[in-house]
Amino acid sequence: MGKYPEIGLADARQRREDTRNLLAQDLDPAIVRKAQKQVKKEETDTLEVIARRLEALTSSSPFDSTCAHPL
Repeated sequence: MGKYPEIGLADARQRREDTRNLLAQDLDPAIVRKAQKQVKKEETDTLEVIARRLEALTSSSPFDSTCAHPL
């Protein structure tokens, strides 16, 4: 959950309740957290890939940046 100075009491209690709810649904909280981190990483990677592609497209444009219709 985290150490006391890093996480407040209310957050710790909420995390405990979330963990209890997962256990009540016969889900392993560690596996759920790992899956959530993976999804978040994939979303981040996707946004990063899109940003890099956009940057590559705009930086390799044969037109001047002052052109009204660069592509």
